Parts: sequence; structure tokens; C-alpha cells
Amino acid sequence: MECEEDVMPKGNVYGYTLRDRYGRIVYVGITNDRRARETEHTREGKYFKRLKTQTGPMSRQEALRWESRRIKSYRNFTGRNPRYNKTDDGGFRTKRPRTITQRDLNGRRRKRF
Repeated sequence: MECEEDVMPKGNVYGYTLRDRYGRIVYVGITNDRRARETEHTREGKYFKRLKTQTGPMSRQEALRWESRRIKSYRNFTGRNPRYNKTDDGGFRTKRPRTITQRDLNGRRRKRF
């Protein structure tokens, strides 16, 4: 007989993808509130047709590993990240700075001294 202390809760975090009107993945992420996250993406100006839940409930650590693996798999297959994913592992930009591109400079060239 199991007691309540022996049963670990699964968690309440889900893995999801945002897909465009052609069904292509444009973002891979995790959330514990699907509706709120969908609204946030819309407010951020991301263009997508639907948010599709890809996993069942899991712990945050499991979800972070899933997200990292999924982005890596996408990158290995296509040679790039999904359109709106900015980091290679799905986490925040704390590990290494991203290279500044011409697009970041809004088309302006840097002055040479």
C-alpha cells in the first residue's frame, strides 16, 4: 500500500508548439497556463494559427528538458531554430550573448573609427 508521501505529483507544466496557417512550427515552449501564454504570444506580435499542446502534465524540470530536446531536434532537421525561438535551448539568454546581426541594427551600418 502506497502512502501519500510516496506518490510524487507529476506537475502541471505542458510542452506546446505554435503553428502557422500551414501547420509549420514557429515556436516551441512550456507553460502551466495555456490560455494566458497564448494571449501573451498574441500581444507580443507573434503570428500563429494555433497553440498545440504536445505533452501531458510534467514537472518544470522535465518540461525544460523536453523543450530543449525539441528545439535541438528542430534545429538538426532544418538547420535553424523555429522562427520565434531566440535561444538554442529554450531558456533565457543568460548563458552567452547573442551575436548582433544587421537586422538588430535596423539596417544601419556601424561607424568605423
